[in-house]
Order: sequence, then C-alpha cells, then structure tokens
Amino acid sequence: PPGRLTTTWSRVSGPGTVTFGNPNALSTSATFSAAGTYVLRLSASDSALTTADDLTVTVNTSGGTPGTGLTGQYYNGITLTTLRHTRVDPTVNFDWVEGSPAPNVPINNFSVRWTGQVRATVSGNYVFSTVSDDGVRLWVNGQQVINNWTDHGATTNTSAPIALVAGVTYAIRLEFYDRDEDAVIRLQWSFPGQATQPIPQSQLFPQ
Repeated sequence: PPGRLTTTWSRVSGPGTVTFGNPNALSTSATFSAAGTYVLRLSASDSALTTADDLTVTVNTSGGTPGTGLTGQYYNGITLTTLRHTRVDPTVNFDWVEGSPAPNVPINNFSVRWTGQVRATVSGNYVFSTVSDDGVRLWVNGQQVINNWTDHGATTNTSAPIALVAGVTYAIRLEFYDRDEDAVIRLQWSFPGQATQPIPQSQLFPQ
C-alpha cells in the first residue's frame, strides 16, 4: 500500500534517441540511434512517493574496421605540382616548426594534399576546423568548406555546420602550404557530444 509499484525507464540526455524493450520493466534492453554518452533514468512510484536513479551509458560506434589515416602527398613549392613524397598519415596534427615534413621536401616553400574519406561517428551536425600556418583549403563530400589560401600565422578557420550520418564515409581533401618559418596544420572536428578535437585515425581512410 498505498498502491501498486510502477517503474519507468526514460532518456535524460544523449546525442540520439533511445528505444527501450520494455520501459516499465526493472530490467530491459535498449537500442540507441547514435553513438555517444547517454544518461538513462529509472523512476519508481507507488502513487504516494516517487524516487529515481540515473545510469550513464557510453555507446560505441558500430563503424566497423578502424581507419588508418589519410593519403598525404608532399610537394616542393607551394603550388602542389612537384611531388616528392607520398605516405599515409594517421592524423593531420603537425607542427613542423622549421623542420622538413618529409624526405626530399624542403624546410620552407612546400605544400601537401591529404585525400581519403572521413567516417561520421554519430548522426548530426559536424563543424570542421583547421589550424594552419600558412595557407589551407578543405573539402568535405565534394564541397569546399574552408578556404584561407594566404600567408598567415597560426590561424583557426571553421566550417559551417554539415549534416552527416553515423557510420557513413565521406570524401575529404585537405590542402596546405608553408611559405617560410613555422609550419603548422591541424584537421579537427566537433559534433553533438564531442568538443573540438583532431579527427582521430580510427575515422580516417586513405585514398
């Protein structure tokens, strides 16, 4: 007494929707529409008193085979025309200071083109950003989203939000040149539930 005990599962927060196998059972299965961190709540009531407790669940992406990085082509000069070296870079997160970025490539006056695919980890709006010294251009899914092809010190450029679907891969191309002195290039993203970070190797695939 005073009444029959009822229990209810609900979603408090998270990047996607949650479907409970039986939302009124003490023990139930649950499916999640996107990877990320969720808070679930179990409430119990006997019609006079109600209590609740929260559970944090981290859902990993079902993205399949981890990526290995992007194909990097390194050129003499800043016009991406005289190819000197090709390799797969696990991430694009470099600060070469005043050193050579690759064999047979000069310390200054070089350029790089990275190509491949990027895989979304959750469904939602993504913001891509670069930190570069000097010029940078970025295309995602065939659309140019960043264009700062100028001499400049370390500068952050940011794309408009782009809607991507979890588990889907999208073509990506990043171009960079260094005129002289410091050479910095970073490729980053943010999305629902994730603050800005370098795009990890697991989500990048070479061309």
